[in-house]
Amino acid sequence: MTALEMHRQLMGIRELEQQFWRLKIQRDELQSCLLPKAIRYDKDTVQTSPEDTMSDIAGRVVDIDTEMASLRREKSNLIIALSRLIASLEDTDEQTVLMAYYIGRKSGYWIAENVISLSPQRIYQLRWAGLEHLAEKSIHILH
Repeated sequence: MTALEMHRQLMGIRELEQQFWRLKIQRDELQSCLLPKAIRYDKDTVQTSPEDTMSDIAGRVVDIDTEMASLRREKSNLIIALSRLIASLEDTDEQTVLMAYYIGRKSGYWIAENVISLSPQRIYQLRWAGLEHLAEKSIHILH
């Protein structure tokens, strides 16, 4: 496994968050469609048989909630597994940078300013060194 492949694997957390975010937007908009509508007095009343779209919408909201719960579980399992993998590194600076970047979703600049008093370039170097070390470990784990 290469450092780039390891990077893609660690970015899986962000991909799950994006899926979750898209579902949340969809669910919130569908829920807004379930709000009661105002009674209109400016139109003539006509006897019609209304379609039961509300139950369809409510059913889709429930389905989305189920998908979101599944994504939460998947994300938490991935965080646990990746945290263990990162913790197996010998260099604590590499551990800190990888945890902050991939698990904590912080930028290199933020890490440099708030976590480790190093330059953003050094944070970048530590991140790629950590990825290379993880890639080497995963090769040893696979064989």
